[in-house]
Amino acid sequence: TYSTPGIYPGPSLKVTSIHGCQDSIQLADSIRVNGIEASAAFDNIVCVPGESIPVSTSTDVLGTIIEYRWTINDTLFVSNETSPIFPIDTPGIYDLSLTVTDDWNCTDTEDYPMAIEALELLPDFTADTLSCTWAPVRFRAKNATANVDSFYWDFGDGNASINKNPNYTYTAEGTYSICRTMVDMRGCEKTICKYNHVSIQDPESDFSGDPLSANCPPLLTNFMNESDNVFTHFWDFGDNTGNSTTENPSHVYTEPGIYDVTLIVSMSPVCKDTITRQDYILLEGPKGSFAQEADSTCVPLEVTLSAQSDDLYTY
Repeated sequence: TYSTPGIYPGPSLKVTSIHGCQDSIQLADSIRVNGIEASAAFDNIVCVPGESIPVSTSTDVLGTIIEYRWTINDTLFVSNETSPIFPIDTPGIYDLSLTVTDDWNCTDTEDYPMAIEALELLPDFTADTLSCTWAPVRFRAKNATANVDSFYWDFGDGNASINKNPNYTYTAEGTYSICRTMVDMRGCEKTICKYNHVSIQDPESDFSGDPLSANCPPLLTNFMNESDNVFTHFWDFGDNTGNSTTENPSHVYTEPGIYDVTLIVSMSPVCKDTITRQDYILLEGPKGSFAQEADSTCVPLEVTLSAQSDDLYTY
């Protein structure tokens, strides 16, 4: 029995008679013992969706391998290629087996249990989708497992970050697409992009009013909001008689005076703009007050009235 493949000299026979006579014979043909050994090299990690591309490193001493039978998780692939491509779309642990056959009809099988780990990265993120040029946008990574060891953010304006949860302030208004790349310490990498995801708009406060003056009270002024990129409004009419959150309010002035009017608009809690128009409302007319004083609490009762005003008027 030959246990090692190779080419060996032909067998010889030597005979000896009882009288001590000898003779021998040597076969001219050599003995050829073939040997085939299956083996494969492959990456232990596959990133899903991806491909496993094992390479046969099998050897054949005297023959030529003519068939490769690859098995991944009991799924048989018959191929004449030494390095086939097997798509893997599902995460998990995969067994690998290779059986080779040569033109001598010799065969050998090598099994690799739990040979391939298929990993699926699921990068995702949240972000403030609406902001302005003076407020940072908060980006937060999702599905960042312990095996994830690096991050890369593309903010869509030519700038980037390698922080896990960056805050970033845009310098120009516009709409930006965001991409986040996540890299696993085992070599997997995947990118997710959300297009036109962040909108940067600066609120701008402006308004007008009509009429803005009167010779005497009351004065009813209608205010018109002319702001851009805003969702909420806060009006201060300057006369300490109340405020308004209506977009286009009206206000009645009842006391003569000169009043400032302020409008505060906001697009978000951190994106606000304020405009104050100084001396915007002019309401003319008499402005006076009076006091009373009684000389007793019993009849006959004499009450003294005294008036005060900002000018000479008829009482």
